[in-house]
Amino acid sequence: MGLGAPPDTPAEQFAAWLPYSAYLADEKIFVNRDGLGFMLEVMPQSGADERMAEVLISLYANCPTGAGIQFHLFASPHVRGQLRRYANLRVEDEDQADKAKHWGRPARNDNLFHTLARQRVGHLLRGAQSSLTSGFHYTIRDFRLMLSVTLPGDAQDMTKREEVMAQRESMASTLRSASLPNRVCDAADLINWCALFTNPDRISQTDAPDLHYDDGRELRDQIIDFDTIQDPTPSGLRLWKETGSDELEARFYSIKSFPERFALWQMGSLIGDLMQPALQYSAPFLLTMGVHVLDPNATKATVTANHVRATQNAKSKMADVMPDVGKKLQDWTAAAQAIDTGGSLVSLYHQLAIFSSPRKAVAAHEAANAIWRGRGFQLNADVYMHRQALLASLPMTLTPRFHGDLAKMRRVSRKTMANAIHLAPLIAEWRGTRTPALVFGGRRGQLMTLDIFDNDLGNYNFAIIGAPGSGKSVLMNEMAWSYRAIDAKVWMLDLGRSFEKLCRKAKGTYIEFRPDVDICLNPFTNIVDIHEDIDMLVPAISKMCSMQHTLEEVQYKAISAMVLKLFAEHGNDLTITALREAFKTGNIEALGLVNDQRIKDLAVMLNPYTRGGQYERFFEGPSNVDFSNDFIVIENEELKRRPDLHAVVNILLLHQITGEMYLSRNRRKVLFIDELKQQLGDIGADDPVKAAVIEEAARRARKYGGALGTATQSADDFYGSAQMEAAFNCSDWVFLLRQKPESIEMLDRKGRLTMDEPKKRLLNSLRTEAGVYSELYISSPVGEGVARNILDPATHLLFSNKLEDNAPIDELRAQGLSIDAAITELLRRRGHTV
Repeated sequence: MGLGAPPDTPAEQFAAWLPYSAYLADEKIFVNRDGLGFMLEVMPQSGADERMAEVLISLYANCPTGAGIQFHLFASPHVRGQLRRYANLRVEDEDQADKAKHWGRPARNDNLFHTLARQRVGHLLRGAQSSLTSGFHYTIRDFRLMLSVTLPGDAQDMTKREEVMAQRESMASTLRSASLPNRVCDAADLINWCALFTNPDRISQTDAPDLHYDDGRELRDQIIDFDTIQDPTPSGLRLWKETGSDELEARFYSIKSFPERFALWQMGSLIGDLMQPALQYSAPFLLTMGVHVLDPNATKATVTANHVRATQNAKSKMADVMPDVGKKLQDWTAAAQAIDTGGSLVSLYHQLAIFSSPRKAVAAHEAANAIWRGRGFQLNADVYMHRQALLASLPMTLTPRFHGDLAKMRRVSRKTMANAIHLAPLIAEWRGTRTPALVFGGRRGQLMTLDIFDNDLGNYNFAIIGAPGSGKSVLMNEMAWSYRAIDAKVWMLDLGRSFEKLCRKAKGTYIEFRPDVDICLNPFTNIVDIHEDIDMLVPAISKMCSMQHTLEEVQYKAISAMVLKLFAEHGNDLTITALREAFKTGNIEALGLVNDQRIKDLAVMLNPYTRGGQYERFFEGPSNVDFSNDFIVIENEELKRRPDLHAVVNILLLHQITGEMYLSRNRRKVLFIDELKQQLGDIGADDPVKAAVIEEAARRARKYGGALGTATQSADDFYGSAQMEAAFNCSDWVFLLRQKPESIEMLDRKGRLTMDEPKKRLLNSLRTEAGVYSELYISSPVGEGVARNILDPATHLLFSNKLEDNAPIDELRAQGLSIDAAITELLRRRGHTV
């Protein structure tokens, strides 16, 4: 074999065939049997365009003859580390320090948020090893991408070392220019990466213990466990240990034929089909592309000769009876044009490796074949050539000698540099943002972490759009508990009791406007800085005066002037009644108004909200709404029959809650408004006052480090009036669940989401898998993609607002069971392990 084994080691020992010898720590260069090399871990992109492809061509163009460049994209089941970060982000028990002191180590947290996180982590870890769905395969994974390069040279040659380092820096810079962040890998990274594919018990778990580099031994001897046994069979390579229960079968595939055309942005379809749930891999897989840089002078001579011959053949009389003559001329013409424009040809191969248990190997084989066939590729199993295929899948193995071996076995083909970029496995799924406040899954299984506060390019406000039954309430519940769990303060304006169960379970404050509940919302009680709050107070008071009609400009000025004057006199004791009495005179000295009927009219308009008015109990006296709890749900269902009061109450709540945000700038704060259109008393008419309220609330939330989240059932709602559109335009984050096609068309027409026909098809394909997940499209300045909100069965019941879930839970609670006990009993009845 081209890599060759040194004479002092047994040929049957696979480690002897690995090329890795030593590691130069200062330069971060690997010393291999036939040269020097380096390895970069790259963040895969979620899409590509022509510009990216053009930038990446220089990866090959700047490499010397004989260089071997390999891309390795691995669908890893190792998600425990990310999920551990997700769970550890939750707030600790208040007595955690005492418990840790008692046990002499960190103790397990028993609070609700850690309990919910443990349930979710356990569910997703099971989903990393077996399908979460029935009917089609869906597992959780993490896509990792490595780029390895091997170059001819001797470690003793200091000039060569500098050349390798310069080459690495050049390639890293090129990748960054193409929006592919990367880092340089060290010896421990190489050992841990290669050990995954050469031992049976590391790839089959949800994590693997880190292996550490020992600089006193050769690298190749630190990768494969001494008790790992490799048994080749005609179809694959079986890895097992006599002492272990894990048995792994690795099957390898090469590409027999390519489609006529294929682009870099289509490479994402080879990790699983974005639109068809049935076309997904059922096991961990490693996709490798190796590129060997040919001698440009020899290549040019070969291409010129073949182009001349193809041209002659195409003009000869034999062309009519030789059907492939035209195709050959087309190919050699394209190669000649590539060379004329400064490019060259390279020699490349693709190697697909699938790792599964022996009993699942056939199913994994069929799934992979279907995925590649659907994209126009024909895969061939590498029978009896497993070790060569395994070596071809490992980093820094593509030396000139090994390339010669692959060429003898017809495993390589010549392509232009542009072809070699468009066929590189650089595309996976969007991974979300850096902080794991929320956790989702991509359609191809990528574990996705998200935090709206990671948006460094804008604000933290968000809009949720979801048709009934699409999972809108479930998503809001998920976001609410997740942010409360990381010690954010959360307010929710509810309509329909969607959040009652979560609020009560989280020991939050649940506020209802029932006739028997004493609630006062005097807007002046909690004011700290009247000049900061006046922009919210004037719209609220003007809506008290007239819900449907716009006031005259002088009346707005009058409200502002009178509030400032009276607040200076009364401070926080000011009431709406005092404001009415002042307006009765018709005089405002600051504005030069005397006995003005327009001012007197304001007193009449305010009457329902003052002493003796029908809404007196909500506004007379000091405000008594207790906002001290960190989780507050305000249920407005009882106000729906009084739309005027409903809208005024919500405007005042927006004012008071955003004012509360000011008092705790050092914390994250999230305000959710469900069914925004109904909460604003919106009848579809433009209302600049309400629009100003929304814009001011969003501005204040952003200024005080908070987030304002609005939810509605259709995109049409957000474009039905100026105030709704203001709410949408203030939101950098959009969470779009299943929608009617007309709503998606409207988003396109309004330009809120940039979309082409494929994007529209994607948005129209959003679906809900009952009891497993609901899909949403996330759009933000820092990334976008389809996410699946995957709930464990217990959390699903906690968040559900379906009658078939809530009725039995209510029945069990009526029998005296707690929410927890009722959910556990219902799960037991439905056959879940509890």
